Amino acid sequence: MRIAIRADASINQGTGHVMRCITLARSLQANGADVTLMSSIEGIPWLTNYVQASGIKMDDARHGSLDSTWPKWLSFDLVIVDSYEINAREISMLNEKVPVLALIDGDNRGISASIYLDQNLGSEVNAKKSLYASSLTLFGSRYALVRAEVLAARKQSVLPQMALENRKLLVFLGGTDPHNYVIEIANFLARTRIKSITYIAPKSSHYDILNLMRGRNCEVFEFTQELPKLIAQFDAVISASGTSAWDIATIGMPGGFLCVAENQQDSILSIERFGIGLNLGNLTNSAFSEAQFTSRVERLVYDDDLRTNIFKQCRTNFDGKGSVRVTEAVLTYLQAR
Repeated sequence: MRIAIRADASINQGTGHVMRCITLARSLQANGADVTLMSSIEGIPWLTNYVQASGIKMDDARHGSLDSTWPKWLSFDLVIVDSYEINAREISMLNEKVPVLALIDGDNRGISASIYLDQNLGSEVNAKKSLYASSLTLFGSRYALVRAEVLAARKQSVLPQMALENRKLLVFLGGTDPHNYVIEIANFLARTRIKSITYIAPKSSHYDILNLMRGRNCEVFEFTQELPKLIAQFDAVISASGTSAWDIATIGMPGGFLCVAENQQDSILSIERFGIGLNLGNLTNSAFSEAQFTSRVERLVYDDDLRTNIFKQCRTNFDGKGSVRVTEAVLTYLQAR
């Protein structure tokens, strides 16, 4: 059974599409599928290294492009497409020749696919069912594609509560931070009572962060593929509301989440509604409230009742078995054709 996966990554686009596709690719490969990732990764060395170490075959692709008339696609039993940039009509045309699994995040952009996967929290409730009546749908956090490294960092049945004065906060805004929002966040956090803060940020922002954090226990690192292991060492996390949010929830870490892109608005509202973290606001909106942000971050670090409730809701909504469920559904679909 041959499966192609088409996903890209760049500084502006982020790393989430490729990361979740590698997770699915590993699971499919472990169940006997011959998987090839066709991808363009621009300017993210650590992600390139991660893909190369994954054991998944990789072919280069033109960024944001899918030539649906390319004969090579016809040699596959399924093509998985995870992109906001590849033309929806081209994806739909490909689906007429080879079954397509489209990974979407709330908006299918008019894509016609045989299988739709939306791993976002609450998508099983929010989706307009009439749009997917003739297709297989895998919707909701039970299908979250969480990689093995995240599962290895998963908290046990009880959330540890460190002494208040020793609590540590980790800040990272997804796999990239093209708008350098981390500087704004550091400026806000400089006005809180949190004494120990670590940042994952582009190297170009390290000096500014350390300058803003002067007088506190502060460390700054570049983006790393060892992030899940690092997250587990902290007491709370601030992050963006993209793919990394579901990793944090699976680990069981109390998290505060920011909307840093238009396509994260539904995610952050679901995070708030399901209680798996705190909504810290929309950084792309001029109405962003610094006072609300700092107040909620301090609660996230120091309010034990809140932290315990978040941990419980994370446990309820994320069990880490999403890639297993997706793999089973995909292989059953292909075997029935």
